[in-house]
Amino acid sequence: MNPYPQLPWFDEDRKQLANVQARGVHAVLLFGARGMGKKSLALDLAADLLCEARVAGRACGACAGCALMRADNHPDLRVVVPQALAQWRARGAGDDDEVATSQAATATDSADPDKRESREIAIEQVRQLGPFLSVTAHRGGLKVVVLAPADALGIAAANAALKILEEPPPETFFILCTDAIDEVLPTIRSRCMLYRIGSAPTGLAAQWLSEQGLKDPEQCLAGSGGAPLEALSEANDERSQAVLTALAQWLVSGPTAQIGSIAGLAIPKVFHAAIAIRMFQRWGWDLLAHRQGAAIRYHPQQAERLQTIARRVSSDQALFQWHERLSALRRESLHPALNAKSLIEQALIGYVGLFVQH
Repeated sequence: MNPYPQLPWFDEDRKQLANVQARGVHAVLLFGARGMGKKSLALDLAADLLCEARVAGRACGACAGCALMRADNHPDLRVVVPQALAQWRARGAGDDDEVATSQAATATDSADPDKRESREIAIEQVRQLGPFLSVTAHRGGLKVVVLAPADALGIAAANAALKILEEPPPETFFILCTDAIDEVLPTIRSRCMLYRIGSAPTGLAAQWLSEQGLKDPEQCLAGSGGAPLEALSEANDERSQAVLTALAQWLVSGPTAQIGSIAGLAIPKVFHAAIAIRMFQRWGWDLLAHRQGAAIRYHPQQAERLQTIARRVSSDQALFQWHERLSALRRESLHPALNAKSLIEQALIGYVGLFVQH
């Protein structure tokens, strides 16, 4: 299912990729910053490839293939994603894929509703592509596999995917996506045409966010680092917004923040700590930008307060060290058994340690 079809900032990208399969390419790896909509673009490209009456390389929107895509029921499409991203899978993925997803989720499905779903693509999911790839396309054209994110492939799953990419079946096309291209197996990267996704034009992205109902799209866009889908997701997650608002107020207090008050922060058990860690990273980069005389990127509306806080930071080195710690905590945040409150407390204690105490 594609919740964001035909995002306007991808028009040029779709033109560039329209005839890539005709040029002898059998796999493309879309990479770039998170929150840009790479999975959405991948499904749009799949629609283009599976259309039975393409116009200038684009889906016509009227043929039987396009109708099947709109119904999330195209028999020649498979979408391979972690269980945590299962909403991106088409309903018509097939019984084999349903079994694979069920197996992949076994470790996280339990009586505990707070257990987090797997964010890794399991080897069973890749293996279950075998029956799909071994038969002729139902509609007589291409078979398309969308796999995202490619960096979520475990070692065994990555090796299984590599074998498929090394000897791809005829009339098959693979579309992979990643926010972290350096974390994708180099041998997989070498089997794909790499295509970088750039930033969305600010005006176009802000207009789109406004059409989605956001009241202050420019500010939301700035807060997400120019990533429209991340801005939309954060704005629409009311539970996360309540927590982030409290944490933002804590960050703004800067040198006056009290370590003792951290224990009183109300962090829900199921809160995704990675969201908060990303916010801390953006705040830290804005502090560093100000100290270096560069433009504030994420929080322009807090420029005056950032200036005051930045003067109290002990050194640029201290900020870099805090960022290194935040990067480590963000990796830990993906662990299914993490304690979000403990992780956030560690990050905030490091923040307090940045300041020269008087």
